[in-house]
Amino acid sequence: MSKRSPVHPRLVALYQDLLLGIPALPELRVGNSKVFSFLRAWQYLAGAGVRGDYLEFGVYEGLGFRLAMRTARKALTRDVLDRPRFFAFDSFRGLPATDAERDAQVFAQGDYATTRETFERYTRGAARHWDSFVVEGLFSESLGPELYEHHDLRRAAFVSIDCDLYRSTRDALRFVTPLLQTGTILYFDDWYASSGDMRLGEAGACRDWLAEHPSLELVDYGNVGSMGKLFLANT
Repeated sequence: MSKRSPVHPRLVALYQDLLLGIPALPELRVGNSKVFSFLRAWQYLAGAGVRGDYLEFGVYEGLGFRLAMRTARKALTRDVLDRPRFFAFDSFRGLPATDAERDAQVFAQGDYATTRETFERYTRGAARHWDSFVVEGLFSESLGPELYEHHDLRRAAFVSIDCDLYRSTRDALRFVTPLLQTGTILYFDDWYASSGDMRLGEAGACRDWLAEHPSLELVDYGNVGSMGKLFLANT
């Protein structure tokens, strides 16, 4: 049997040029990565029997929240016991004030401001299949202990952190701490957004939060796109 001839370098170069000529290629690749990562996460939760709710902190216009509901519907059977509920947390007024010593310089106060109506418009179709709730307000004000009883929050299966800033991430992580169980998925949308400085932003807040809870461990479950990170909780 003859040895297969390698692809000619000129063809490889042409293929690379064609791909790079697609204007939206970087965004498409990042988007695909998140789609498949969320689908993988829900398939893992279903297969491992991890039950609980989905909580997303920092939903902006709702595309990530919509993706979570749609991928859950693909991965979970309709008759699954303890169907997850979907909780969206956001002020819809944009990012709060940044901290020069704690946050990446790529973010500024007021970034990602939108309206609740915009969020509901983008998520309405996907939300038809699930029980979903919106908790509106700054995390420092809205994430009070009364929410656990009001919404009967007991367990989190999937937590999505898209807070960007250190303090917002810290507030969200402290709120979900009593809801975590071994197997809970934690996703950080901007884990690598601080120029590799893991003391800042979402990564820094997570590091300091783990120091507050030495019995809690996060197991690396892979990168998502260019900035995101998945973990599995071990409580």
